Amino acid sequence: MLADSVLLEMGVLLALAAFLGVVAQRLRQHPVLGYLLAGMLLGPSGLHTVRQPEVVAIASETGTALLLFVLGLEFSWSRLRSFGGRVLRLGLGQILLTFAVVWLAVWAVTQRPGLALVWAGAIALSSTATVGKILEQERRLDSPIGRATIGTLLLQDVAVIPLLLAISALGSSPTSQISPSVLGVLGRAALFAITTWALGKHLLPWGLHWLSGRERRELQVIFGFAFLGLASWAAHALGLSPALAAFLLGAFLGESEYAVQLRADVAGVKEVFLCVFFASAGMYVDVTWLATHLPLVASVAVLAVGTKVLTTWAAARLAGWHPHLAFPIAISLAQLGEFSFVLVRQGIASGVMDASSAQVLVILTVFTLALTPLALRLACKRVDFRSGEKTPKVSKKGHVVVVGFGPAGQTVAAYAQNAGLEITVVDLSPKLAREARATGAATLVGDATHWEILEKAGVAEAAAVVVTIPDDRDALRVAQLAARAMKNAPILVRARHQATVPSLEKLGVVPVGEESLVGEVLAAKLLDALGNEVPHGLTPRPT
Repeated sequence: MLADSVLLEMGVLLALAAFLGVVAQRLRQHPVLGYLLAGMLLGPSGLHTVRQPEVVAIASETGTALLLFVLGLEFSWSRLRSFGGRVLRLGLGQILLTFAVVWLAVWAVTQRPGLALVWAGAIALSSTATVGKILEQERRLDSPIGRATIGTLLLQDVAVIPLLLAISALGSSPTSQISPSVLGVLGRAALFAITTWALGKHLLPWGLHWLSGRERRELQVIFGFAFLGLASWAAHALGLSPALAAFLLGAFLGESEYAVQLRADVAGVKEVFLCVFFASAGMYVDVTWLATHLPLVASVAVLAVGTKVLTTWAAARLAGWHPHLAFPIAISLAQLGEFSFVLVRQGIASGVMDASSAQVLVILTVFTLALTPLALRLACKRVDFRSGEKTPKVSKKGHVVVVGFGPAGQTVAAYAQNAGLEITVVDLSPKLAREARATGAATLVGDATHWEILEKAGVAEAAAVVVTIPDDRDALRVAQLAARAMKNAPILVRARHQATVPSLEKLGVVPVGEESLVGEVLAAKLLDALGNEVPHGLTPRPT
């Protein structure tokens, strides 16, 4: 009966969260706000529909570990380095300045270093999940404000690791001083990080390579989640945060050549993880406590957000950003984020944070997340007004995406490269991807029938897409996805069977069915469509 009750309550929680997420989207808010509200409504201080403490515990721990694993997969050291020195100086300055000011203020009031650590860390962090999605929707990821914000968020993701360790270490020492117990936590953490790095850099990629191939791709996801469960268990056994294990494992896996495909495979369930995580966070909000302490919460919110905006603005100016960009950047990072919830939970588990302080921080996080979409859009409009620029239009004079690097794909890529075109090859086979990389092409290991893979390949900015894979159903699926993103750009598709041609023609793509010379015909049609000279003997043939 208990199991039935838990399943029912989890089902009700997810259903309401999904409904409120849709409502939030209709109101131009992030769905996260709906997930949080669902947790508040059904939690212990709301309608108390979720009565089993096991539901809250399971939702909280599972949602945290899974979400942080996915966020770790999306993290990239190489991407972080690509933002350049000015963005890195901004990120480091923002974290250090905000942390220092808040820690000193809380310590001066409470004389509790551990509590001050949780407060400072939680306020210094922002929401990668919310801000990144809004910037993507507004097509601002490659704008100056987008690059500055995303670069800072990536650095904040890294900062979570020492913050979790520090909270665990201080929780192990009643006097919050350096002691053998603190050193023991740090030693176990170092050992765990090294072991996780070795697994994530060597053993896991080897296992994923062994499982690579279309017919066994789902086993790669199972393999990754199996290691996630083992790593979380090991971290818990060592007295460390399972959330730390999840993020570290995801981050190390994120540097492998299988990262793009793994991200695509878990993209569908990522929203489920996000929903469970924020719904469980909403359950921690005590509505009755909020009603009786509203003036206190409002005062703290104004002080916290004001402090963060000022310290972020100062960090941006010190890093060399123009004043008309420094303030919008500060507004973009003003909210607290998903990692703030993680630090609060770790603070409670470690005994360095009391329930009242946790309530204030959780409510503050919910409040700032609710205001983020409006604040971020106003910040972007301010940049447009001051600079006289509009949202940049996507250029269609970009690269060529070649899906599949078999004989036909190799022929297309060779002719396109000889014509001076930039090529991005997408193939599920790591071996073929390495062969494509050896020719100078950019490559992605992944299944192009997933939109996330095509998005990573840049189809929206591509000059053309050429689909050379032999499976007609997969080729049609890739063409459908590409056609949604591309306007007035040629899409050429290999069609082995005549039955597929009408469906392709309805999409407005160019089907090529001459199987004996499919590579040459696709190459000729590509060069002709882009206005390049077609080499002698490579004349486009009728399909």
